[in-house]
Amino acid sequence: MHLVHWFPKGRAKTVVTHARQRGTPDPEVVAIAFDTKRTIVTNNSKDYRREVLAFSRQSGRARCSDLFGLVLMPDDEADQRQFFPLQRRLTAKLRYRGRKIDWLDVHTYNLLVQADRDGRVSVSQLPRCAFCERDLPFR
Repeated sequence: MHLVHWFPKGRAKTVVTHARQRGTPDPEVVAIAFDTKRTIVTNNSKDYRREVLAFSRQSGRARCSDLFGLVLMPDDEADQRQFFPLQRRLTAKLRYRGRKIDWLDVHTYNLLVQADRDGRVSVSQLPRCAFCERDLPFR
C-alpha cells in the first residue's frame, strides 16, 4: 500500500514519479532519494533500514552518501491512520536529544523516525559522512 495518500496534496512523491515504474528495487529507490534529496517514508522497515545503512557505507574521502532521512511507519493501515495527517499527529511527537524537532531537521541531519504501532515515535541518527558531521552537526 502506498503511503502517499496520507500526505497533504503536493507534499509527497512516490518513487513511481521518479523511476516511472512500480516494483523498483529497494537499492534503486534509495539512490533516487539521494539524487532527488528526498526523505524516504515507508512501511517496509526491515528492507529499507538495511538498504539505507548499506548506502551510507559508500561514503568515503571523495564521496558523501548522506541521505535525507528515513521515516518507518507501521505495516498495518489501521496503525498508520493514528499518525496522519502527518502535519499534526506525527510531527507533534518528533523529539531528538530531548528537543522538539521538525521535518527540516529530519531532512537536514539524516534522522531516522520510527513510528510504532502503539503510537510511540522514536528518532535516532542515521550514519553520516565525516564531512557532514563536521560541517553540519546537529545544533
